[in-house]
Amino acid sequence: MATNWDKVKYISRVRPDSDYGLFDDCNDSLDECDVRVKINEVLREPNENGSETLVHRLHPSSTHLQTNLKRSSRDGLCLSVPQDIGRRSILRLHRENSNEVAIEKTSVRTSVSMNLLPRYGSDLNEDILARPQPFVKTNRRAFVKDLFFKQEEGDSYYKLKSGDYGENERETFHTLSRKGNTEELRALLQQNEDIDKKDSYGKTALHCAISAGQVNTVKFLLHNHANPNLKDHREEAALHAAVRTGNVEMVEALLNHKTTNVNIEGRGKYTPLHNAAHLEHRNALEICQKLLDCGAKVTAKATDHMTPLSVAAQKGSADIMALFFEKCYEVQRGTKQKLDLLYGVDSEGSSLLHLAIDSGVLKAVKLCLKHGCSVTAVKRLNGGTPIHFACRLGAPVILQCLYEHEPAAFQHALLDKEFMTPLHRCAMYNHISVVKFLVEHGVDLNPRDREKCTPLLLAAAHGCSAVVSLLLESGADVTSEDDKKRTALHWAVGQDRTIERLLKDTRVQELKLVNQQDITGATALHYAAQGGFLKSVLLLLKNGTDASLKNNKLETSLHLAASHGWLPIVKKLMEGRQTRLMNVGNFNDHTPLHLAASNGQDKVVKFLLDRGATIERDTDGRTPLHFAAAKGSLKSVQLVCSSNPNCINVEDNADQDTALHLAAKNGHAAIVTYLLSHDSQNVTYNAYNQNALDVAIEAGKEPVVMCIGDHLRWRELCHRVEEGLTQLQSLIIKMPLAAEKFLDKCVEESGDKEKSEDYSITYDFMLLQGMPDLRKNDPKKYLDSLHTMVKYKRVNCLSHPVTGAMMNIKWKIVAKFKYLLKIDNWMEWFLYMTSLVYMFQYSGKLDTDPNSEKDQYSYSLKAVAATAIFIAWVIFVLYLRRFSTFGIYIIMMTNIIKTLVKIIILFIPFVIAFGIPFFLLLRERFKDKSNEATMYLFDRLPYSLFTTFMLILGEMKYPHTVFKYQPLPYPWISYVVYIIFCVCMPIIIKNLLIGLSVGDVNRILQSAKMEQHGMQVGLIL
Repeated sequence: MATNWDKVKYISRVRPDSDYGLFDDCNDSLDECDVRVKINEVLREPNENGSETLVHRLHPSSTHLQTNLKRSSRDGLCLSVPQDIGRRSILRLHRENSNEVAIEKTSVRTSVSMNLLPRYGSDLNEDILARPQPFVKTNRRAFVKDLFFKQEEGDSYYKLKSGDYGENERETFHTLSRKGNTEELRALLQQNEDIDKKDSYGKTALHCAISAGQVNTVKFLLHNHANPNLKDHREEAALHAAVRTGNVEMVEALLNHKTTNVNIEGRGKYTPLHNAAHLEHRNALEICQKLLDCGAKVTAKATDHMTPLSVAAQKGSADIMALFFEKCYEVQRGTKQKLDLLYGVDSEGSSLLHLAIDSGVLKAVKLCLKHGCSVTAVKRLNGGTPIHFACRLGAPVILQCLYEHEPAAFQHALLDKEFMTPLHRCAMYNHISVVKFLVEHGVDLNPRDREKCTPLLLAAAHGCSAVVSLLLESGADVTSEDDKKRTALHWAVGQDRTIERLLKDTRVQELKLVNQQDITGATALHYAAQGGFLKSVLLLLKNGTDASLKNNKLETSLHLAASHGWLPIVKKLMEGRQTRLMNVGNFNDHTPLHLAASNGQDKVVKFLLDRGATIERDTDGRTPLHFAAAKGSLKSVQLVCSSNPNCINVEDNADQDTALHLAAKNGHAAIVTYLLSHDSQNVTYNAYNQNALDVAIEAGKEPVVMCIGDHLRWRELCHRVEEGLTQLQSLIIKMPLAAEKFLDKCVEESGDKEKSEDYSITYDFMLLQGMPDLRKNDPKKYLDSLHTMVKYKRVNCLSHPVTGAMMNIKWKIVAKFKYLLKIDNWMEWFLYMTSLVYMFQYSGKLDTDPNSEKDQYSYSLKAVAATAIFIAWVIFVLYLRRFSTFGIYIIMMTNIIKTLVKIIILFIPFVIAFGIPFFLLLRERFKDKSNEATMYLFDRLPYSLFTTFMLILGEMKYPHTVFKYQPLPYPWISYVVYIIFCVCMPIIIKNLLIGLSVGDVNRILQSAKMEQHGMQVGLIL
């Protein structure tokens, strides 16, 4: 086939579409005809005189296509020609004998397809026309569907209509179903295409046709045995989808199919009748009727206990409800069945009347009442009646209907599970018309719910000013309280219009409800000040509220406003003679300034200090500065210190902590820096003999420790510790970076580094020594710090110049003399020197005679001596690890040896894997042909294994190993094993060792430094 022809996109074998074809003069005796396709591009070019000339352009690449049309197969040829060959072109098909048939093609799309069919007269009968043929699709494209042609004298011209698809598109079964292309669907089905194949969403072609509204396609698919009961990923069958479209004809087509399950369950066990009842479409009633006629169950319950009737009630579809009621009474006639129909129709235990009221459709409500629904039926979930629902919904027309149906139900209190009456529900939702209806019909105005709230309290809480006004005018009790003794004024705080309406009531003024306190002692002004409702505060103060009243915690409204930072309210509360309130303490002697500082309310702190607030101490001895420092409010700390610097060093009563202690304990580095920089700040100690640095170390506040280390007064906070760890030890354990910071402070450089005469470095060892008091001859604890560094492996601290200088001085002054005074050191050196002197007597070879008894004894003694000397020198090398010059390399070497020992086990299987084959291939019988160099290489198994091990390490001496064993008995296998060994073992093992050494060099170096420093410390001690 012409794989390199770029003009024809694909060739397919197709079923003949007609008995008209090509090659009328083709000899019937010929079994096959060779067909060649040529494409000529025809262009119309204008002439100078205005006429047009046809210009033909031949595409030579088109002649590459060759195909055979066999008479016995009755097959046709399909070509797809792209648009890029021109606006108008002619396809010519001809036989070898040059008989041609022209096909005129006009296309406005990217491609065109055509069917070309040879005609064989009477041989093309009806059976052949009906015979299905394979339909091969290439390049992921499908056939064009519209093809028609006509015959004229001389030639056959085919007028073609292009397909609907682009170059890279593929018409799937689902896509064709959406487009309603039944002809191509039929062609696909003739190829045994699965009609029930699902797409990525689980939809079949039937689903797609339904969603696209292709009724004819749906009928075609059903006629071709499409399964209408298959479900997609949403558990929706074809009938569910058809019902949702509202297309009656489509639903009828599915219902008329004998395999359609009219009661098939979808998601949540919803049937098509459920969907129809939920449908908002003009054909919904008709669809429901047709489903019922076909046996749909009107009493079918979903997982949420919803029936089609309850779904219709929820949607307020009165006509569908009437239809369902009629059908239900035909099926169910018993009293119990009727009650099940009306009550408990959803998962929350609602009645049909509940759902109908919730829909807001009066006609549906009347229908429910007509069929016996009670207006006092209780919903299982919340205990509400239909009257509650109507009041909550705010539907006076529905409420009037309920009242007309059963007036007696309104005469007594109806309570839900929260003990709320219908008046509570409509009052809290500001349904003024419903409230007015209930009031006019004489309901109780002051019922109480579970929290003892009346409708007036709920209306005030929700800001329903119109309802509040109506209830007050109707005689509702304005003094009513809830279970926490809160009145309507308490509840109305924040609702400006509501509180204004309450304050206009004369009973509020007469009974002085503005100053009434609840169970916590709070007035409405306390609530307004705490919540920041400025307008409510203004209204309450205007109507005579006493701002000096205290709650049970002895807090005034000023305390609450200052605590929450409501500066406008604070200013308003301190107007006039209320200035005295700013220094009033609460139960803990906290003034408004204390509370503002403890919550970081900088603006309130500034305002109070500007108005003359004094720095008082509370019951724990803490000032506002303590609270501001503990909170971390730098601005408040600065304001308090600027206003009253005398309070900076004030200690509290509990732990004798100053503000500096509290700032350090809570990790506020900026405040610590500010206080240390203040001229009035002293370095004080609390009850546990801790300054700010000790507190920060104990609390683990590294930023505070670092800021102290950067401060100029860092040395003042370093002190001697009587018991336990020194400050440096604690830093080494908890904060090694901070320890390095403090050690850096112990190094002072002076002079120019480039001029050696002026340059000097001064080391301060006081911190390492534990800050001893030299005047009292305190013991120095520098060794304790070194021990801690070694124990916790603080390499950077041990490598610090201060530590190194201390160790050098210690060695020069004390340690070297202590080393010389120890007798065991002298004994070690005596043994080393005497062993060397003993070895000097042997010069030359050590000749021994194995047959001599004396020589045998001397030989054994020398073997032991060699072993002892080896061990002694190894110990001597290990002893040199503690010296800084080359000790680091010895430690690195020992660590690498440890790593090698760990992987040496891997060597054993490889040594065995190659050593035994070498032993077997280089057998002992060739020993007489070997020389001294090869006699013991592979002749014995131990020798073979040892030789293999040496070869692994890189001793690849081919002339002295395998080559000397020529001729080999098995040369091919011997050389294969040897080559594999040479390629794999030395290269892999050496690279493995190099990789381990390079990869671990940093870790080994750090570990070696740590071990070396530890040994040096041990040597000094």
